[in-house]
This record gives sequence, C-alpha cells and structure tokens, in this order.
Amino acid sequence: MVLKKNKFLWVLVLSLSVGLILLSACKREARKVRSEIEEAALKCYVPPGEMDEYYLFMSGGHSGQIYVYGVPSMRH
Repeated sequence: MVLKKNKFLWVLVLSLSVGLILLSACKREARKVRSEIEEAALKCYVPPGEMDEYYLFMSGGHSGQIYVYGVPSMRH
C-alpha cells in the first residue's frame, strides 16, 4: 500500500512540474506577442489635441451621412 502512495506522489509531482514548465513557456510567448501589439499601438497613436496625417471620408450609403476618420488613429 505504501508503494502505491509513493508512486502516486511521484506521478503527481512530475505532472505538476511539467505543467509549470509549460505554463511558464506560454507566458513568455504571450509577453512577446503583447510587446509586438504595444509597438503597433505606439506607431499609430496620436495624442489628444494633435491632428492625424490623413483623413478618410466614407459615405453612409442611402442615409446620406458622411463619416470622417483620422488615419492612423481611426478616430471619428
């Protein structure tokens, strides 16, 4: 009976350690992706009060509305 408990304990410890290793690897990849997203956001960020480089004019179709978007911030 003691042998079965020790075997179960070793399997539990081994599976937890493998799980922690995989979890830490996933977190590293998520940080890498997040930093790329942050870089892209900083490239298109326009502070409030400043003007965008370009403007996009879009019509609303049959309603007759016109939408104006600032590019690269995509603000209305």
